[in-house]
Amino acid sequence: MRLAIPLFFALAALPPATLAGYESDLGLAVHYDDNLSRAERSGDRIPDTAFEFSAHLSAPALETSRSTLLWDVGLTAQIWTQLAALSEFAPSAGLRYRYRMGPDFSAPWVEAGFSARALQHADSVMRDGGEVLGGLTLGQRLTEQLDARLGYRWRVRRAEKEAVFDLENHEGFVQLDFQLDERWLVYGGFTARSGDLVTVSKVPNRKALSSASAISRGFDFAFGDTPRRAYRIDGLTLSPALGLNYLLAERWSLDLVGDGLVALADGDNTYHQFSLTLSLLWQF
Repeated sequence: MRLAIPLFFALAALPPATLAGYESDLGLAVHYDDNLSRAERSGDRIPDTAFEFSAHLSAPALETSRSTLLWDVGLTAQIWTQLAALSEFAPSAGLRYRYRMGPDFSAPWVEAGFSARALQHADSVMRDGGEVLGGLTLGQRLTEQLDARLGYRWRVRRAEKEAVFDLENHEGFVQLDFQLDERWLVYGGFTARSGDLVTVSKVPNRKALSSASAISRGFDFAFGDTPRRAYRIDGLTLSPALGLNYLLAERWSLDLVGDGLVALADGDNTYHQFSLTLSLLWQF
């Protein structure tokens, strides 16, 4: 993370001509998670705070008056302050096709996308692997101040060593952005996801064991020396989000977003989670 901060400002200081024709964004963030283990029992819930760095670049491969085919590359790094073994490094690449259904700026648009990313962790080999993501999004500017989006995403994750982290999910989402004035933007959304969940708890956990479709073969020591296992359970998660964005200067903004989550899994396994993220963003 020490390298990420000077890299962030070095990239942001590039002359505009260097990135002409590209869409790019950089982010530095502090992220708090009150239930990183995604556990139901209070004694298994472990909070932590992470520092995050992200960089993304996209450019059109093909372009017409109403449609664009874009390629994307990205990199994210997440460094947990207490649970360092879970720190994650994830390069990604993808394609998106965007079509606007009319010549007007307020015309509805549709976007289909596919991406893949590798997942490497500091000291949790059982979580290493990769995932692919496909999705379809429909959006429209409803008024001068209000934007709306809704869509569907399909996600598949495969682990190199542990089947408990072989996951598949389907989700639907909706988001609204409201421009309060020239600097302030408020946004909110809701996501419902169906499919595989992973919960980690101290052993024994007979309730999770009786409903699990897969269990880690070895103990999961990423959360400390106490023996824990990871359980894959089918379920539904419901996740509201509310955020506020403030434009600091041209291309620079501060963003604060809170995300809640309620998981309803098989066998009456349930858990709650809340996260808060404060980000410094640069966009070109």
